[in-house]
Amino acid sequence: MSPSCANAAGGIKRIAAMVSVPGTTTIQAVDGTSKKIPSGGISPAGFFEFDFLKNSEGGKAGLDENDIGTPQSAAYESILTCTVKGNSAVNRAYLNTVRQGFRGLIAIETNSGQVFIMGTPESPAILRKYTRKFGNDLEVANMQELEFYYKSNVGCLEYDGTFASLQD
Repeated sequence: MSPSCANAAGGIKRIAAMVSVPGTTTIQAVDGTSKKIPSGGISPAGFFEFDFLKNSEGGKAGLDENDIGTPQSAAYESILTCTVKGNSAVNRAYLNTVRQGFRGLIAIETNSGQVFIMGTPESPAILRKYTRKFGNDLEVANMQELEFYYKSNVGCLEYDGTFASLQD
């Protein structure tokens, strides 16, 4: 890998989620050359973007992908944590639905422009932890901390399209 690798910049720019239904939601096979899900390869589009606190705003959004397998049996666990702003009625309504057992896909756009997909229709990401926090004074915002979990033998997959194309 070259020391000037373009994806070395850190940080998450955008996060979106979609409840997926096996048999209805489809993901095309990863392209053998690019090793990415082809652009337009997730159907139907319809990801819901979260208004989350960026790290520069005091949030702690991040994706950790841990290799928990053995040389004979690959296994990865992916954990996405983020703090959703609590002053949006749309976010609260969506999260009230999500907390009742989210099973789906998560799209994560990094500040370098890469888009990663966490989960598949057959092996979805789950909402593992949901914590509501209410600020104890005017300077501390109401917020909701989310922790999504996904375990697979390949980890998160990179998407070759744009983040916006997932929301159409």
